[in-house]
This record gives sequence, structure tokens and C-alpha cells, in this order.
Amino acid sequence: MHKQIFGSFSKDHNNPLSRISQANSCISLDPFVGCSLGCAYCYRHNSKRDSDFSKPRRIFKDEDIVNSLVNNIYFIPDKTIIGLGVASTDSFFPEVRESSFNIMNILSKMGYKNPFWFVIKSGVPKNSFKKFQKIIKNGNKIVISISYSGMPKNIEPFFGNRFANIKEAIRAGVDISLHLRPIVPGWNDTYSNLERIVKSGVENGCTSVCVGGLRYLDGVENAIVEKYGISFPGIKKSDLVKTLPRLSEKNIKEIFINNKITIPLFKHSSEMISYYLGIKDYNMYFYRKEGCFLQIPEKDIVMIERNSNKSIIKLIEEALGELKLKPKVIKQKNRYFLSRKLNYIEERGLLHRLSLSKFF
Repeated sequence: MHKQIFGSFSKDHNNPLSRISQANSCISLDPFVGCSLGCAYCYRHNSKRDSDFSKPRRIFKDEDIVNSLVNNIYFIPDKTIIGLGVASTDSFFPEVRESSFNIMNILSKMGYKNPFWFVIKSGVPKNSFKKFQKIIKNGNKIVISISYSGMPKNIEPFFGNRFANIKEAIRAGVDISLHLRPIVPGWNDTYSNLERIVKSGVENGCTSVCVGGLRYLDGVENAIVEKYGISFPGIKKSDLVKTLPRLSEKNIKEIFINNKITIPLFKHSSEMISYYLGIKDYNMYFYRKEGCFLQIPEKDIVMIERNSNKSIIKLIEEALGELKLKPKVIKQKNRYFLSRKLNYIEERGLLHRLSLSKFF
């Protein structure tokens, strides 16, 4: 288990950066600790600070969180995707929702045009149309992922309406995706369940579907086995990899075909968010290969270097310098290496800086 949220920028309980974390597809802001949904598989079980609280409780002021964010070298003005409560709770719980809108408004009033991303289960607050519309009119995109995968009640006790008031958000210009995650063998992976969830998402206005599996973390395993008394599925242990069953992926593709569903289907959150932002996948899965930092096709090297008037090596060196990182960049044909292995925060920060402000 980790002392703080995985990827947090500080391990000090008294530092607001301890509630700001580099997630895979965003920087998550989490001024609250605690969640009442009670999901057995929740990643907060892997954080000592988060695992013991069953109701949201504020631990930092919104202003302190925002100021710590904008002064963090990993924050890219107007570019970084900002997650609200992605690492800790549901951002539209009654205890949390005003904070979520307040943080967006503070950043918007400061002139930042960064996109906002939510992953929720409790639905959208009633009478939120004007609140969303105001933020979007100021130039900030908002993407909401509705987390719904048809889990059994003993694993996911919350059975409320995931799509409550979602039409208000859609009318205001919010993009809505069905977050069909996690799909876990023996829990919720039957064809009939997956088909029911996909159809429900489409019928309620979701304009994309993003699928994924479960990440095997020690804290999550302990919670599932000891706290909930459920057998843990046989998946790969990893802080980073979410195991999606191949059969489930195949079945979902068949469900799309059989039901003539034409909205996009994604396997990565960053691909889904990039789709709504109209940009290339900022996690650059298409360039990330085993054994090197990046492997870029020659035609893309030519395009990037022509558009930036700089070599790829120079662009990577610039991004490293902005993050105060000092590994050397080594090129072998179309493969790029770093002279030392970066930690998780460093690597994600470098990838996002390159894709969002250097390459594309």
C-alpha cells in the first residue's frame, strides 16, 4: 500500500500536493478524502490515507489545491487534463459537488482553459445546466465518464441511477462517455451483462464507450479478500496494468456489430478524452514500445521536426529541462532512449508535455 494516493506529488499530509496526483490520463485534484460508494475494487484501498474513510471529508481548501496545482512544474497551462476527484471519491456527491464546480470556476476565472474530466457513478447534480454552461462558455471542455459495469451488489453496493440528470450536462455541452470498467472474469463479464450496459449507455446519451479491466494492487486485493470476503480474480499483479479479458473485448466488439452501434469504442481513457478534445492520444500509446522510451515512425519524425523546426532530440531535451530532469537522450535509428529510467510521475509528465505542447 502507498502512504498517499498513487502518483501524489507529496508524501506530507500537511502539503496540498499530497492531494494532487499524476494519474495516467490526468492530474487529479482530490481536496476530499473518503467515499461512500463502498466498491470492493476501488483503488483508494491502496492508499493508507484514503482507505479508512467511508464518507467524504474535506482536508484542503479549494484555493490551496488550485494554487499548488498551477505552481507545479508538471502543470501545463491550458493543456493538462484536470481530473476532479478521480483518485478518491465521486465528485458529484452532495458533500463534494460545490467544491467540484468551485475548482473549475476558480481555474476558469484565472484564465486557464484546461479541460476537466470526471469519473462518476452518482449521476449529475440536478439544476447543473447553467453551472456547466458557464464553464464551457469560458473555453474549458468538460468530459464526464459514467462508470457503469454491472457489478454484483456484494462488490459494488451502489445501485442508484448512473445517468441521473445527465441530459442537463449534455444540453450544456458536456461530452459523456460510458466507462465500462472494470470488467472482471467471473464478476461481470457475461455477454448479456455487457450488452445490457452498452445499450443502456447509448440510450442515455453516451457518445463513446471506454472499456478496461482491473488493476491488481496489494491494498485492493486485501480489501476484496479480507474486508469483502470475495475471491480475488487471477490477474497480473501491477501498479500500472489493467487486465482486460480478451474474450470480453471480443464480446464487446460483437455487441457493437450486432446492435449496429456506431459510436467510438476505446481501450484507454486518454484515447477517449483525446477524441473529445480533437487531438492525438496524449499518452502516445502509438509510440511507446518495449525496450525504449519512444519509437517514432520516420514519416512522423519528419512531420514533427518540420512543424516545430527542431529535432526530436531537442524537443525531448527541452521537455526534460522544463521538468528539471537531466537524463541524456539517445537516438538509434527511429528509437529514442533515456540514460536513466524515469519514475512514474516523471515518465507520465514527460509524455504529456511532449504530446500536449511539443509534438502535436
